Amino acid sequence: ESIVQTFSEAAEGVDVVVVEGLLQTEDFPLGAQLNKQIAQTLSADVILVSSFQSEDVEILNREIEIACTEYNGQVAGSIINKAKIPCEHELPSAQEAEAFKESILEKCPVYKKRKVDFIGAVPFANNLLAPRTLDVAKLINAKAIFMGEMSTRRVTQIELCARTVPNMMHVMKTGTLIVTPADRSDIILSLIHI
Repeated sequence: ESIVQTFSEAAEGVDVVVVEGLLQTEDFPLGAQLNKQIAQTLSADVILVSSFQSEDVEILNREIEIACTEYNGQVAGSIINKAKIPCEHELPSAQEAEAFKESILEKCPVYKKRKVDFIGAVPFANNLLAPRTLDVAKLINAKAIFMGEMSTRRVTQIELCARTVPNMMHVMKTGTLIVTPADRSDIILSLIHI
């Protein structure tokens, strides 16, 4: 009842409402069953998000086929997350992404058989796995003195530093979160000027 009420409130005055499903794990084995019940209760179309890190397209095809069966035809489309898209640079070009899509549609008959739309793929990228500086600040309840680009910068490395500034210059680089005692004003001031 509370889900329907929350959904009704969120749906007021909008065309689309996105309800994130629950992840089924060993600790929480009922995730898939609850997702199915929620989708049925809301008469909602389901968009599957699959993590596709292997090269075995048969596994992806089977996952989507099983989901289509479980959701009784409510599957409208799928998104592939962390897709290993063959590309020349860190992120694929539009042509490389299109070639990946065509390859998946060709090798996964479930898309045609079940009339499931291939919505897209999110390429695997290390920088997307790194938390934003803003997320780290919120997690530790930090007060930002200067916001700067906290919402877009990513933390790729953490360094605990209490050395003198000349002895820690090698760790002062983009993407590094420096953890230092509050009384080390020399370190804090040197970081402000980078």
